[in-house]
Amino acid sequence: MGIKKIVAFDGARGFGKNGKPELWFGKGRLQQSPIHVAFTADSRKQLEQFYEAALASGAFVIDTDKYNI
Repeated sequence: MGIKKIVAFDGARGFGKNGKPELWFGKGRLQQSPIHVAFTADSRKQLEQFYEAALASGAFVIDTDKYNI
């Protein structure tokens, strides 16, 4: 997906593309559960590669037909 760590400081990490952090992780307590995180893909091929990697790692993902798997 082209996403990588852009910045890190005081227990927080910002991830994104093209030097712009858009997804942040940090220490603290969970504010809301469950959490939904979505990414955009630059191509159908990139989407399929992400999907296959997610399945291989055992991650919870929504498939291309919008079903939870």
